Amino acid sequence: MTKRYATLDDVAKAAGLSRAQVSRALSGKPGVLPQTLERIQAVAAQLDYKPNLAARSLVSARSSIVGLVIGDPNNPFHIQLAQAVDQHLSAAGFDPVVSLRAVYIGSKRINHPRVTTIAVDDETAVRMAITHLINLGHRHIAHLGGGSEASARQRTQVYCKTMREAGLKPRFFRGSHDAASGRRGVDLLFAEGPAPTAIFASNDFIALGVMDRLKGMGLSVPEDVSVVGFDDVPAAASEVFSLSTLRQDTDQQARTAVAALVTLINNPNTESTRKVMPVELILRRSSAAPKRSAD
Repeated sequence: MTKRYATLDDVAKAAGLSRAQVSRALSGKPGVLPQTLERIQAVAAQLDYKPNLAARSLVSARSSIVGLVIGDPNNPFHIQLAQAVDQHLSAAGFDPVVSLRAVYIGSKRINHPRVTTIAVDDETAVRMAITHLINLGHRHIAHLGGGSEASARQRTQVYCKTMREAGLKPRFFRGSHDAASGRRGVDLLFAEGPAPTAIFASNDFIALGVMDRLKGMGLSVPEDVSVVGFDDVPAAASEVFSLSTLRQDTDQQARTAVAALVTLINNPNTESTRKVMPVELILRRSSAAPKRSAD
């Protein structure tokens, strides 16, 4: 049996209001009392009402479809962020179209008058991670970076700067953003120079690969090597990994980005802005003081 979808008339009848009132409220037009809007939205949600975007576009001469560009569809952090954006776009009355490969969410500074940037506070975040490891007593702290894009480069630069300011020698390798890169990085670190007592990874995927390779070498985390990641993907909190990491609030990023996007859509002449989002250091079992002081 074909499912019958709720119509605007159904919502109006259930809410005890006119079709015009309901249409105005769900279209985001002014002149609707807050309590009336709340009532209409509650009824629409209860009936699982979905607006006819094609019809709305014909009437208003404006599409409610928003493109969403994500970097790596295999990275759970990007998926989590896309899902949060999807939820907030839907709540704002827009239909997201996901594109693999602009309000921009990321660290790169986009110098364009029509692009608003939602940036991650990489500088503060990386400093928190490295300072945490230094305060634990680590002196040989290595870094495994991601690719050559802006965020990965910036995290490496801040790592090097923080290490030098503490009188420590930076040591890093760049790879890709996957667990395999973390495994390769461990092999390189232990093949050259003093063995690190701590490794800071540019993202959690790399960090999980690091932990896997260390285990394969017969080393324990954090007894032999402490590991800190970046992103706080779901696997990081599992008992298997218990990874200390830097958490990005994907819901807050998505909510801020969608609010900025809706403002740009409704007011095309709005000046672009750059909003910097905070990052939180989440401490779990993968980071601890080194077994002994390393010279």
